[in-house]
Amino acid sequence: MGMYVDIFKAVQEDDNFVYYYYQFSRLDHTCEIKTASGKKRSQLIEVRGKLKIDKRNGDVYTIELAEGDNGAYAKCAAWALIRHWKKGEYPDTTYWAS
Repeated sequence: MGMYVDIFKAVQEDDNFVYYYYQFSRLDHTCEIKTASGKKRSQLIEVRGKLKIDKRNGDVYTIELAEGDNGAYAKCAAWALIRHWKKGEYPDTTYWAS
């Protein structure tokens, strides 16, 4: 199964760290909707977590895991940020796809 994670820069809080939100879609089994055929399906929702990257050494820290994330999505977002850090980039938006 492939993964897709959107990554957005958050408000810059200090000179040493850049803060980011990561976001992905997941099924919410508590919020079911009826289809045209009458079947029930779980609704797809967006969930968001928060990371920060240290501009001095490229270390990425998880500040808040997104709901339902066991750390896998945060790890993918971190790898995307590290790739940019190695190039000296701190983009406003980026993504991870596999």
